[in-house]
This record gives sequence, C-alpha cells and structure tokens, in this order.
Amino acid sequence: MSYLLKLLGISRILGTVVAFYWGYKIGYTGTYDPIAQLHFMIPVIIVAL
Repeated sequence: MSYLLKLLGISRILGTVVAFYWGYKIGYTGTYDPIAQLHFMIPVIIVAL
C-alpha cells in the first residue's frame, strides 16, 4: 500500500512538471499567448491535484 501511495505522489509531481513545461512551450511559440498556456496547464494541474 505504501508503495502505491509513493507511486501516486511521484506521478502527481511529474504531471505538474509536464503541465508547466508544455504550458510554457505552448505559450511561448511565436509570440507570448497566456490564454493558450492556461488552457493547457489548468486542466492538467487540476487532474494532478
């Protein structure tokens, strides 16, 4: 059971890291687009939490 909780915690952290990375990558393609950035980041972070 403890192993599953650790695995869940690690996957939540990795999901948040991926959300920030891809959010900034999407937001900074061409010109800065905060709307596109937030459209990707918010749902992924909510699911991770």
